[in-house]
Amino acid sequence: MLPRASLRAIRPSTSSLRLTSTRHALPSASHSVRNYAASRKPPPPPPAGRASNKPPPAQPYPGASGSSKQTSPGTSIPKDQGAKAQDGAKMGAVVGAGTAGQRPMPSAANAQNAAEDAAQKTDGGLGGDRKPQEPAAQKADADEPVPGSIRDAAQEKQAEAENITPPPEPPSGAPEEPMHTGPLPDLRQGLPSTFDFEFGGKGLKKDSATASEAADGTDMTASASDQGSRERREREEREYQQSDYETSLDRSRARMANIMYAVLLSGFASTLIYTSRPFPSNAEIPTGLAPEDAEGWSPTSMYRRIRARFGNQVGYYTEPTFPKLLPEVPEAQRPPFTLVLSLEDLLIHSSWDRTNGYKVAKRPGIDYFIRYLSQYYELVLFTSVPLAIADPVIKKLDPYHFILWPLGREATKYEGGEYIKDLSYLNRDLKKTLIIDTHAPHVKNQPENAIVLPKWSGSPRDEHAKDLVSLIPFLEYVATMGIEDVRPVLKSFEGQDIATEFIRRESVAREEFQKQLAEQKKRSPKFGIGSLGSALGMKGSGGMGGGLVLADGQSVGEGLAQGKMMSDMIREQGQKQYEHLEKQIREHGEQWLKEEEEEQRKLMEGQMKEMKKGALSWFGGGGGGRKAQQTIMASNTSYDVEKNQGYAVQATSDHDNSYSGSEKKRTGSLVGEDGAVPGEAFEIGTGLRAKLMRFARRYGVEARGIERVPEDERTDCGFKALLNVATMWLSANMVVSSFALALLAKSLFYLGVADACLVILFFNILGLMPVCIFSTFGPVFGLRQMVLSRFWFGWYGVKLVAVFNVLACIGWSSVNSIAAAELLHAVNNDVPGYAGILIVAFCTLFITMFGYKIVHAYEFYSWIPATFVFLVILGVFAHSGAYRDMEWGYGTSEMGGIFSFGATIFGFAIGWSSYAADYTVYQPASQSKAKVFGWTFLGLIVPLLFTQLLGVAVMSATSINGGDNRYQRGYEEAGNGGLLGAVLIPATGNFGRFCLVLLSLTTIANNCPNIYSVSLTVQVFGRWIQAVPRFLWTLVATGAYIGIAIPGYSYFETVLENFMNFIGYWLSIYSTIALLEHFIFKRGFKGYAPELYDQPSRLPVGCAAVFAFCCGVVGMVAGMSQTWWVGWIALHAGEAPYGGDVGWEMAAVLAAAGYLLTRPFELKYFGR
Repeated sequence: MLPRASLRAIRPSTSSLRLTSTRHALPSASHSVRNYAASRKPPPPPPAGRASNKPPPAQPYPGASGSSKQTSPGTSIPKDQGAKAQDGAKMGAVVGAGTAGQRPMPSAANAQNAAEDAAQKTDGGLGGDRKPQEPAAQKADADEPVPGSIRDAAQEKQAEAENITPPPEPPSGAPEEPMHTGPLPDLRQGLPSTFDFEFGGKGLKKDSATASEAADGTDMTASASDQGSRERREREEREYQQSDYETSLDRSRARMANIMYAVLLSGFASTLIYTSRPFPSNAEIPTGLAPEDAEGWSPTSMYRRIRARFGNQVGYYTEPTFPKLLPEVPEAQRPPFTLVLSLEDLLIHSSWDRTNGYKVAKRPGIDYFIRYLSQYYELVLFTSVPLAIADPVIKKLDPYHFILWPLGREATKYEGGEYIKDLSYLNRDLKKTLIIDTHAPHVKNQPENAIVLPKWSGSPRDEHAKDLVSLIPFLEYVATMGIEDVRPVLKSFEGQDIATEFIRRESVAREEFQKQLAEQKKRSPKFGIGSLGSALGMKGSGGMGGGLVLADGQSVGEGLAQGKMMSDMIREQGQKQYEHLEKQIREHGEQWLKEEEEEQRKLMEGQMKEMKKGALSWFGGGGGGRKAQQTIMASNTSYDVEKNQGYAVQATSDHDNSYSGSEKKRTGSLVGEDGAVPGEAFEIGTGLRAKLMRFARRYGVEARGIERVPEDERTDCGFKALLNVATMWLSANMVVSSFALALLAKSLFYLGVADACLVILFFNILGLMPVCIFSTFGPVFGLRQMVLSRFWFGWYGVKLVAVFNVLACIGWSSVNSIAAAELLHAVNNDVPGYAGILIVAFCTLFITMFGYKIVHAYEFYSWIPATFVFLVILGVFAHSGAYRDMEWGYGTSEMGGIFSFGATIFGFAIGWSSYAADYTVYQPASQSKAKVFGWTFLGLIVPLLFTQLLGVAVMSATSINGGDNRYQRGYEEAGNGGLLGAVLIPATGNFGRFCLVLLSLTTIANNCPNIYSVSLTVQVFGRWIQAVPRFLWTLVATGAYIGIAIPGYSYFETVLENFMNFIGYWLSIYSTIALLEHFIFKRGFKGYAPELYDQPSRLPVGCAAVFAFCCGVVGMVAGMSQTWWVGWIALHAGEAPYGGDVGWEMAAVLAAAGYLLTRPFELKYFGR
């Protein structure tokens, strides 16, 4: 690379070019100059004493008045030095005075010029005698001026004019006049671009004086080199802008940043629109959203829906873990009243000091309080600390589990910086629920149900140490006297100490009772105590007496006759039961604790054994882990999730055996008799898998894997369900990979337009039949396609099929990603192939992670932009007139091309058959099979024919001019993306590029079914793999096809052809075996027992299917035609050396023969 100085030396001066053009524009002035030079007399000899005729060094000028031009560092040239446009070029004199702010020529030079003009006029002016012209070399400054010539005289006069007296030195102390150099470049931002300085680019800021001089005249005393120097100096004296510091990389980054901002903005807008969409009629409306706001598109309703949806996400951190914290236990099996107790500063007090560290003090009388009231209340411990921290304290505080339900911070509601204990989440009637706490904000949501006590300091001598125990009489009365609603009762004690006030009211009632009893004895044996509750400020359920007998056999009537109040008799009975309970604990307590510890030890050992059976059993399921899970659910110390509720369950000690038994029954009913598993079952347990499932469910991620879908969860109903099926396949096939497939007709198989179109029509219809048939299986059975395959291949044989299906799904995704990457690369060559692949992969991952509903929702709309782009391509290409009608071929070569191209088309069409039922499992069993078949066929055939026929037509343009055209060049440079770019970009420019980017992103719709289904296919390999959540397998599959697509990007054509043929080969075998079993041996849908889908011993053995599959592989090998292998039958299906590909036909024929021969024997000897 030449240095910049060399570039300046070998390139013509832009200043000279500009000056030349100016001279051409002013011929009269040029003529005058030449006449003036010719008539010029030799100058007189230099005056005596002159040292030299060379110009002395230039003296600095004083600062110019007015604004000064910005200069580069180290310069002090006045801004307005030079000629102005209005000055002009005068004959016989140089410009004498400038405009305001311009420094005039020196007076000596002006006088000399005036004398020369007068002498010229005296000699006859321009018309006088002319002297011989100077040589051309002298005019061009190629040699030194001749002594006595005009040039020599001009130099001497100029030297005298410039040899002025320097200005006087300023007096000492006077301020120095500032140099007008202008600001320096800001080198902190980088070096300014020098391109404009070197090449005279358009970014230069010209001075108005320079522009005027170039337009009207020039300075006669300045040579061409002086002009060039001045103009270079002026270029260097420019004002630096921010853009001068930018490199091409900076500008590229700025463009990419703008694109990113636009994408983020559009994504944000799309998110707002999506989250503001109306709720479906069968969807659960978030709490706090009015029903009228769930529908409609008014701005208010949209804003409220957005707030409700985002509120649900925030609710993960602010709302309780479950909407119902306690299980549904019938009142006949539990006490009717619920008492909620706080832990900190009520039952215990914790403190810390340097000597002992943390200490926990137990409140005096707490054992008596808990054990006594456990006979009247369902006790709940509700603490604001995490349950994992509180558990050790609770075990020591209540080792015999009189407290039925411990709840921690996970069950609280976070509001305004406080953890709120919201009783509405308890799943209990608030009319019969009380809570005792020491912190009023904890109970602010239900203050009418709360008793707030002062905090206990931890000291036995604290004046509030007995406040809790003193509440026992009041709480006992509330639970035993038939109170219908505790809230009015607590309201009557508002502002008073409940224990003290209750004793006062009870003493008043007792006095009243004694009076009534005395009067009754005097008047009549008839007695009523209806006024007792009124005296206490409470309302009971009715009068008591007569033949009423208490639980211990004591007659109420007798007790009243003895002067005992009802509360007294109930208290005596409660005391007796408490003493009996204490006796049992003293006699058997240690034994109970040892038995419980032994049960827990055995449970843990069993869990460890089951977890070690599978490499991934630690996820909480699979294989033996399933048995361990059942053991956990049956344990008295387990936590579980109730069916259809989603709350934590803890069955405790012996007195709770009734709850444990009912829980076992409910847990057993999670898997129905038909083998269907409800969605809530996936969240059972405390293992990592259950936690992941619960976390995923909060964000709408589908937890279900290959388990059968219950009928009550099949909500994809009505005409919308049929549209979902049609748009699912419409979007998945209205993609660039389908278009790219048709290009192979000419590029690889050398077919004409008409024969290629006929192949596309026939082989598409043939390949779509199995897909449409298998789609009808989903609503009937509620099973995934690979699970249905167990009824054809058996429990173990289906694993072979699953291997091929995993390879197919990952291969499809790789091919689609490569096609999209080619499009992006065609739009912008700076975008590498791997970047396009990663964009498609991560977008696909985001959609498929959420599962069935989100995949259908995306596919419902994604066909619209794809169809729009293909219509644009059709219109632009039709208008271009580039279509060429390529003639049919003939002979064996044509036959081989038809068979091979047909195999490719067939492989694309039948490629969906291995997971067709995956996208109809949520439709009810009552759905019409004919409608499912028809809408599936419609959704498949329309996009396939449209895109592939369009591809054949566009590819015909590559034959123009013998292949020397932009279409062929685009195809050779960037594949199908380059071909589409050659169609769109020359005609539509940036809009065409936008269409290509949009078209590349439509491949996401084709990848979504592949990645969603591969995560289901993997789960049929074994129970231990099934234990891994579906969405985790989605991540694994995404990484796998990225690893295949990036290396295969440069070999797309070969990869596409080989892969399509491979798909057609094995799926023809699979479909043949499945359809034969369905129609011949099972005689339709009635021959299935879907509840046996996960019972290996009752499924077909699979020997016949595996044997038939092997026969199909033999036919495939004999009929395939690939670059690396050509079967002996394929050689006869076309012209050597490649023949024609009849691999899928031979595979289907031999597989059918093998299955029909061996399946009857399998049924005879195995019976299944």
